[in-house]
Amino acid sequence: MGNLLIVVPGGENRSYAEEAFRSGIRLAENLKSQKPCGVLETDFAFVASFPRYNGSVAPVKIDRRNGNWLVALGTWFHDAGFGSGNEDRLLDRLNNIGPDALARELEGFFVIATGDAAKREVTIITDIVGTLHCYSRTWDHTAAISTSSLVLAGLGNISLDAVGCQEFLATGAMYEDRTFYKEVRKLESATCYRYKNGTFKSGQRYWRLTDLVADSLDGAEALTAMRETVIAAARKITSVFPRPVCDLTGGYDSRGAVAALIGAGVGFCTTVSGPPSYPDVVISQRLARRLGLPHRYVNPGPADNFDRLQRALQLTDGEYDLVDYARIYEIHSELAASFDISINSHSGEMGRGYGWEILLPRTGKREPLDIAKLAKRRFAGATFDASIVEASVRLDLQAHFADVFKRINGGLTHLPNTLQYDHCMLMTKTQRWYGRIATSTNQIWPCLSFFLMRSVLNVMLQTSTRSRNRSRLFRQLFVDIEPALAECPLELGYPPMPVSWKTIYRFWPMVPLYGGKIVKRMRRYLPISPVQSTPSDGGARLRLWRDDAVQALLRSKDLLCAEIMEGQALERFIERSKQIQFPFADQWARLLSLECALQRLKAVRNLAGDARPIK
Repeated sequence: MGNLLIVVPGGENRSYAEEAFRSGIRLAENLKSQKPCGVLETDFAFVASFPRYNGSVAPVKIDRRNGNWLVALGTWFHDAGFGSGNEDRLLDRLNNIGPDALARELEGFFVIATGDAAKREVTIITDIVGTLHCYSRTWDHTAAISTSSLVLAGLGNISLDAVGCQEFLATGAMYEDRTFYKEVRKLESATCYRYKNGTFKSGQRYWRLTDLVADSLDGAEALTAMRETVIAAARKITSVFPRPVCDLTGGYDSRGAVAALIGAGVGFCTTVSGPPSYPDVVISQRLARRLGLPHRYVNPGPADNFDRLQRALQLTDGEYDLVDYARIYEIHSELAASFDISINSHSGEMGRGYGWEILLPRTGKREPLDIAKLAKRRFAGATFDASIVEASVRLDLQAHFADVFKRINGGLTHLPNTLQYDHCMLMTKTQRWYGRIATSTNQIWPCLSFFLMRSVLNVMLQTSTRSRNRSRLFRQLFVDIEPALAECPLELGYPPMPVSWKTIYRFWPMVPLYGGKIVKRMRRYLPISPVQSTPSDGGARLRLWRDDAVQALLRSKDLLCAEIMEGQALERFIERSKQIQFPFADQWARLLSLECALQRLKAVRNLAGDARPIK
């Protein structure tokens, strides 16, 4: 299912909550071009579910015996072997054991909403990483929950969250519970949220990193556990979605998902996107031929007009770069016509120690993670013109992200620093950046990150630092399941096979690769003249500037985001963005995305006439 809206009334505010519910449905119809496929009105909740763009629906399931109900969004699987499409069985299980126990039996990418008629209580279950985004808003003894932050923003007056907006402009995502709006908050991961009488009552965590046993799997035992788990996960997925298409690029992680599907002995197709000469495209086509797999190549055109941005806005709420997502939208719209589900490999890096070089020379030690270094190297170092933000609310990004990581990793400093690092990445980049892409794509058709299946992720996180470091676990997995995956070189030129004296000659491309990295590090400390990059032609940005609608949207005196901006600096930024050489192209696209969301929301609210306009 594509989207969800629930309004929980307080005891004396039923009529007010009912009108908010009606307004929310009108907003969804106008903002997202979606009409509800299921509506339920009870004395303790108003519920509406909305279909995916491919037409698949998951109506509200009701148990006529007791009045309990359930709505399941995303792509979910139960430990007993059933999954998406079998909501009746899920509701039966819910009735037997309750939402807290049910949550511990689920995996995948999901939000499950349930209603207990006897308790007059609504429960929202989020997936273990919070990748399917769900939001809440409470006011006047009324609570609203939706998978669309934009719909919730339309239910009343809003004010911009200066912290969330800056995070988005600087990195392309927002973190912790933030959205563009102070009044709309994202729900946390792995939690059962309870709402009753128009208010939030409690939140119960059902999965924590500390539930796992660090370094409990090593060597051959880790390999066996990984092989058995990924093959079981592949069979579980394809039992529900028999026609999967799986990403296959030039890197490690997609080969891990492909290995699992091959090991499971199931039929599937691979896919890749990008320019024909792009290394990912060339290598994936070569590897698919060698493996004898059907392969789909997709090469969408650039987002070069305002209409394509508006289609992307319907799915992203503006919380992801619309210029980039317009391309992703075209890819998935084409694939959805031929397959049942899109399988990607995001977070496969958790199984191979990717990014751990930041921990050297203390990799794997049980000591506090250097969060200041992590903030500087991974989040605060992006090219960003902070001058456009009004000085009174402007963030020191390095200090800000260090505080974010401190809160995210509270109570974990006794664990290996590798697990602390992985947890930071899961709760930031995976949850909010990848999760926003997946949440948007879920509205087109089912999608899933293979390595965020609970069973797979638990094995990776419990595998020892030694076995995961330098991708050892994945290298051995490839050899064990399908040697061709280990023998075919990666995009960097060397193969993902175990290193031995018999194979070491095949790793010669690593010499110039890592030599180049050393030179880059030296440039930070030595007065070496920088290498001049080839000037960019501006690509989609300049084509979009030729669109009258984009010009009208970005008139600096009319910008709705101006309330948190420094006027003159913002005006200069916008004027500079019209030039061929402009170092802040990503930031410009994010500014455009934010403003598109605000302007569209204002237009829809004014058209509806049932909400006060944005100030």
